[in-house]
Amino acid sequence: MTPADSRAFAQAFNRLSVAFPARFKDDDTQGSKFTAAQRVYWEAMIDLPIDGVIDGAAALVKTQTFFPSPAEWIAASKLAHRRAEWKALMPAPGAEAAAAREWKHECKTCEDSGFEIVECKPGHRCYRRLCKKADEADANRLADLERTAKAEGRELTEDELPKPYTHNYCIRCFCVNTNKTYQRQWKSQWQQYTCLTTLRGVKSGHEPVPSGVRTSEQE
Repeated sequence: MTPADSRAFAQAFNRLSVAFPARFKDDDTQGSKFTAAQRVYWEAMIDLPIDGVIDGAAALVKTQTFFPSPAEWIAASKLAHRRAEWKALMPAPGAEAAAAREWKHECKTCEDSGFEIVECKPGHRCYRRLCKKADEADANRLADLERTAKAEGRELTEDELPKPYTHNYCIRCFCVNTNKTYQRQWKSQWQQYTCLTTLRGVKSGHEPVPSGVRTSEQE
């Protein structure tokens, strides 16, 4: 504190004296006993910041039963000052703070999992022959429906059209060769697997490293 903070300190001291009137019941705020006590507290706490002193006094009003000693007020002031510093370092609540803490993936396609989710649909089928046969069956069924509708002299409705068969499947993402996050996760999982097999007493050789993944020996 500085001499300029003496008025703010006096107000905090007066607030404590009002909250704990038994301390100066035989003296008023202008008496020698009160003035001497205020000077002693000022000299004991002069190295503390005024903000912490004021916040510490406010905390003591809520938690103390008797007028605090200089040591108690100093401890409360230091704690209040540390809490204020911690609060200043914490990010402000809201969407901006949440966006700042949001995890950013190296690859948005697979989200660093190493596998891309692809939809199997007409014109972009997967490797299963069942899916390709489904397109042939839908084409034959559509031809039959068109012939039937033409014979009846009408057009097909949307509800009559065959629904194409679709499903999702995974393929290896193109980022596995360069994605450091994926490679780090893969190595961690491999280490856990080898550790478990060792603990179980299972003798097994190392499986080949997936293509494009750099091992610790290669780095």
